Amino acid sequence: MDIDEKRFYSAKEVIVANGGILPMSVSAVYVNIRKNVIPSKMIGRRKMIPGSYLKKLLEEPTQAESPASA
Repeated sequence: MDIDEKRFYSAKEVIVANGGILPMSVSAVYVNIRKNVIPSKMIGRRKMIPGSYLKKLLEEPTQAESPASA
């Protein structure tokens, strides 16, 4: 998935099942939005996830790659 930092994405677009990067269900995405774990912005009546956040997730090393986990 190519992430555009200036775009906003719906919860359905960002899950792995639909070609996104988040390995969770749509309902889990919304739960994490409510808990402020995933940032979002209301656009109309929809909660949208900023592409800049998704890009940041892709650039962060995973825990397996992190030297702190060794």
